[in-house]
Amino acid sequence: MPVLALGAGYGFGGNITMPTVIYGMKILAQNATGIIVPNSGHWILEERPVFVIKLLNNFFSADPTETSK
Repeated sequence: MPVLALGAGYGFGGNITMPTVIYGMKILAQNATGIIVPNSGHWILEERPVFVIKLLNNFFSADPTETSK
């Protein structure tokens, strides 16, 4: 099952990295994609709603990294 893991760009004091975000999900799911949401903190959905909506639309249409649509 595909899994999308989102991490905040300013999470953990700005020190979050892609391996940190995806590591926890890869333990549970083989088909995991991790994406850092830039300019966001703890409240990703409230801070970057349009960005996240594009990610979700693309994820469910099989292209989770494309945000320019």
